[in-house]
Amino acid sequence: MQFQRFDYPDIQRTLEETFSIWSAGLSRENYYLYNMRQRQSLWGRRNLSVMGLKDAGRVLGSLKCYRLDARTKSQSDPIFGLGAMYIREKYRGHGLGAAMLEAFEKYAMDEGARAIMLFSDIGTEFYEQAGYQPMSSLDFELLLPPDWPVIQAESKIGIDKESYRVVPFVAADYDVMDRHYRRWLANRDCGIERSAQYFKFKAEREDFLCRHSRRSWPSLQVLSYGQRSYAIFEAAGRVMRVLEACAPQSEREQLWHALLDCATHLKCNRLRGWEGVLADLSPSYNLNGILSSYIFRSSKASISYTDRLWGEAMILPLCNKLDEWPDCFPCPILELDHL
Repeated sequence: MQFQRFDYPDIQRTLEETFSIWSAGLSRENYYLYNMRQRQSLWGRRNLSVMGLKDAGRVLGSLKCYRLDARTKSQSDPIFGLGAMYIREKYRGHGLGAAMLEAFEKYAMDEGARAIMLFSDIGTEFYEQAGYQPMSSLDFELLLPPDWPVIQAESKIGIDKESYRVVPFVAADYDVMDRHYRRWLANRDCGIERSAQYFKFKAEREDFLCRHSRRSWPSLQVLSYGQRSYAIFEAAGRVMRVLEACAPQSEREQLWHALLDCATHLKCNRLRGWEGVLADLSPSYNLNGILSSYIFRSSKASISYTDRLWGEAMILPLCNKLDEWPDCFPCPILELDHL
């Protein structure tokens, strides 16, 4: 039994068997194309591989490996992302999942990785048994009052639709976003490093799902404000989900007000997001601090927090330097980095 990188025929066998699990509403043809385009993108060719266990030429199980870089206290370290771990149905019940995970960890250490990160949608017990630690995982929800458009119209903050720009994420300027994100990350204790190619990889993957999935798959949008601020969001129904909001302190409040103005035009009365969006709001990590001037004049406005029930972030530190990541609040992983 060997753990190895898969070639094209092995990948195709894996896709055939995982279609019913991870097709995300795509047709079989588009599911194959979706995965192929990720591997063939500029970022994917360098950083994404499909690996797994084989025995006598038979594929027993597979996983996706993402090569990333983590920044901790201004130092960069290579880490691996683990995704789409799968044991073929007829080989289950023999400990192959644990064996493949152990083989992947050895491979990661041999390649110099300082940690392995994953997002589990099956709960944490299996991975905790292997030493992975859950990271903080809260969702926030900002519920706007029914008279919000009136409150906004009467506010004196000077944000209107001409103050910001919204474009589809797939059409955004990734070089500009990369520069803004680098400046933003430089002021964080830890986080995932990116590149323009990484932004493009994520945008094209989501755009493919939006265009081809039979499910309702909202398109990602980018809101740009000022000289160094942007936010990534999606809107569906009356809900705006904010994936990230990156801004220097001088533009932070205005960026959030621009998001709220955009939500009004989109007829959204709820803003939701993962806690990583609140990274700029230390020490309270609460939107109240920058929005109280005009939202919380209305007692009907509210912010609530709940445990994230799907896609829990976990990490296996392979060196002392990243031991503190599981204790970070808010979680240093932004939703765009969800693998």
